[in-house]
Amino acid sequence: MTARINIPKPKPPTPHRKHIQAIPAHLAGHPTAAVSTTWTYDTRDPHAVQIEFRQEKNTTWLFDRSLLLDGLTSPAGEMDLQVFPSDDGQHVILRLHVPGEGSADIAFPIEDVRSFRNITYGMVRVGTEPDQIVPGAEQLLRDAAEYPGGDW
Repeated sequence: MTARINIPKPKPPTPHRKHIQAIPAHLAGHPTAAVSTTWTYDTRDPHAVQIEFRQEKNTTWLFDRSLLLDGLTSPAGEMDLQVFPSDDGQHVILRLHVPGEGSADIAFPIEDVRSFRNITYGMVRVGTEPDQIVPGAEQLLRDAAEYPGGDW
C-alpha cells in the first residue's frame, strides 16, 4: 500500500494591474495655486502609492499606502511626509518636506482621495499585500528611499 500525499497546487500569479488617477490639488491656504498631480497604484508593489507632481520641475513621491489611509482620518507620518485631514474635513493635506529646500502643504479633495483608496482596496485588500509582491519590488523600494522627494 502506498501513501498518498496531497501537495497543494501553487496559486497562479495575480495579474499585474495598475491604477492611474489625476487628482486636483492646490497649495493649502491658497485655493488658486493649483498643483497638477497624478496618483498611481501598482499591484507589483502593493504597499506603495506614487504621486507625481507636474510643475516646473516634475517630482515623484513614493510612500506606503497605509500612511495615506491613516491620514484620511487622523494625522499620520513624520519627518519628510505627513498626511492629515484639513480642519474643515474637505481636504487631505500632504505636508512634504525636502531637507535644505523647505516644506509645502498640498491639499487634495478628500472625496477624490477616498475614491483612489477604494479602488486600491478593490485591487489589493489590506492585509494581503505580501501575497502580491513581485520579486525585486522590495529592492526598488529600498532604491527609491535613497532619493528623498523622488528626484530619480
